[in-house]
Amino acid sequence: MSTRRVSSFSTGETAAILTLLLIKRHEESSTREITRLRVSRKSVRLMAHCKILREHIINDWVDAMEQYGWAVAPYHDHFFIFKIIIADKGWARLSTKPIINEIGRLGNDDGDTMLKEIEAQLPTPSTAMEDDED
Repeated sequence: MSTRRVSSFSTGETAAILTLLLIKRHEESSTREITRLRVSRKSVRLMAHCKILREHIINDWVDAMEQYGWAVAPYHDHFFIFKIIIADKGWARLSTKPIINEIGRLGNDDGDTMLKEIEAQLPTPSTAMEDDED
């Protein structure tokens, strides 16, 4: 793969445009609108047309995706991409009042113990998304 630049677009912008084309093509071949997806680092690197996917390329790609209405979240060797949908209603507004005591304990000597107790009550983090489909 040649990495010679032949475009005035940054590699991150190039990756964003090709990501959006990928989404568009998938929607055209499907009956569903895509509002969320996952893509591998390898795919982003290929779409950015570079040998090494450096942090500044990822940042440019994330910024460009946001300009087109998509949010990107890294996860291991993948990125989750979400369509930004502004909704006037239906968003839960959470206040920290129900956990104010725990927040107050963070500065105390037992803060770490408290966090470990809380963590033990949470679901085990999933590793299901670690498989690469590319």
